[in-house]
Amino acid sequence: MPRKDISFKTSDGLTLRGWFFSPTSSDGKLPCLVMAHGWSALKEMDLDTFAEYFTSNLPINCLVYDNRNFGDSEGEPRHEIIPTLQQSDYTDAITYAQSLEEVDAEKIGVWGSSYSGGHVLAVGAVDRRVKAVLSQVPLVNGWDNFNRLIRPDFQPGLNHMFQQDRLARMSGKEPGKIPVVHENPLEMSSLPSPDSYQFFSTWEKKSNWKNDVTVKSVELLRANDPSHCIHRISPTPLLMTVAQNDVLTPTDLALEAYSRAREPKQVHIIPGGHFDAYSGSNFERNASRFCSYTHRFFDSIGLVTVYNAPIDAKLILGQRYVRVFAYGLVALILAAYLAALGISETQIGIFFGLTLIGDLFVVMLLTQLADTIGLKKILIVGAVSMTASGLVFALSGNYWVLLTAAIVGRYGNTGCHILSDGITLLLFGLPSTINVLLIVILLEAFLEPIYIAPRNALIGALLTPSKRTASLGFISIVKMISNGSGSALTGILANRSLFWLAFALAGLLKIGYATGMLWTFLAIDRKITAEQKLKVDEDGQ
Repeated sequence: MPRKDISFKTSDGLTLRGWFFSPTSSDGKLPCLVMAHGWSALKEMDLDTFAEYFTSNLPINCLVYDNRNFGDSEGEPRHEIIPTLQQSDYTDAITYAQSLEEVDAEKIGVWGSSYSGGHVLAVGAVDRRVKAVLSQVPLVNGWDNFNRLIRPDFQPGLNHMFQQDRLARMSGKEPGKIPVVHENPLEMSSLPSPDSYQFFSTWEKKSNWKNDVTVKSVELLRANDPSHCIHRISPTPLLMTVAQNDVLTPTDLALEAYSRAREPKQVHIIPGGHFDAYSGSNFERNASRFCSYTHRFFDSIGLVTVYNAPIDAKLILGQRYVRVFAYGLVALILAAYLAALGISETQIGIFFGLTLIGDLFVVMLLTQLADTIGLKKILIVGAVSMTASGLVFALSGNYWVLLTAAIVGRYGNTGCHILSDGITLLLFGLPSTINVLLIVILLEAFLEPIYIAPRNALIGALLTPSKRTASLGFISIVKMISNGSGSALTGILANRSLFWLAFALAGLLKIGYATGMLWTFLAIDRKITAEQKLKVDEDGQ
């Protein structure tokens, strides 16, 4: 996967350095996952493997960086871990990611592991820019974790070390250091477990990782409690991965914290210990679960479907956007433009009505000929005629010329976008001020498209391909007859100062339509449920 070096400034002026990963073929702005490593670890220690896996299997970017005071990032004293500052650095990394032209600034997720697995819980709870929280084998409660890791007979010595380090710093001496791991678990170290020694000592031989952290880092670990606000992550989705036999960030502590999180959330329990999440047979199991969870989240807003669609589908979606955008512009100004030409309200209503009646004959013709002639040729003819119609509107002010162009070029299709939806339509005649009217219009615009997707899905599911074109054509004919009649009636009512009555009638009719659609959906659902139950009963006999 393409990878480039990046750097960004933190809020206190440090430069953090890392990598930016993107899919091999990317089109437009994509979501971004911000990633940092855990206790003393560097980005080279498997984070590149995770990022490459994610960007290979998802339409997503990954921003990976070294924590302050470690690796390629700036910061003094070296190898000091201050959890609140590392959490703040996550928010700065998010800000940087939002500034990149490859990134969709509204779709940022955070990923963390071990110590940073706790950081992302705290960040996700307070930073509402975060749209997904992925926490792997996290440290959730520093106090409890410290007392599990450090033997009670070692703790007085550590407390004395903390005090001496404070005094030394006060006098201007260098910060005290303590090994991260030690071959002998009975010796003093910050992570006194055999699997910690195996993991870090292996990486020490093949990276720039150094086996020490400041004494203050260990003291601050004990005070770090990132899960205290885990219940505030909701409604942001949370995926927590927990190792079944984790002795470094104990399994039971992570599951207790997870129990306090609110929906939406998922827990993924993997076999093995803490470091088995990073490599070996568990890597594929672990990384693929992250991918499937992230995929479901972004797929729920259609992003994955659009990304994976062929180029022709993307072109059609883009054309659809341009078409609807153009219709919206015309809907705003067409009636006002006709009125400015001195055309009466009755004539304007007749204009929209005749335009839609003209569309009626076009749709009837296309219903019969579309499959024979070819859909592509029909689309080309439609595009040419609509372009010619637009030129006529730009150059002519004659009512009959404009009417002819609208019928031929289907320019009056905007009439379908002027009147819609239900209860909000009933309210159009009530506001006495423009501000209230605008609120009603915005509400209607929000509600109007909601039923379209399930309606089209129902039609597509119930009709065979051989009948679909004719059936959709018939539906369009009925719609256009209704729209044409409605537009003409609206013009007549407006000319008699009864504009409110047009909205009232439209609202009542739309309520009836919506009620009929709901009844149809429920009836079909009951039928399908009954058929499935019958099949189950037959299979059980």
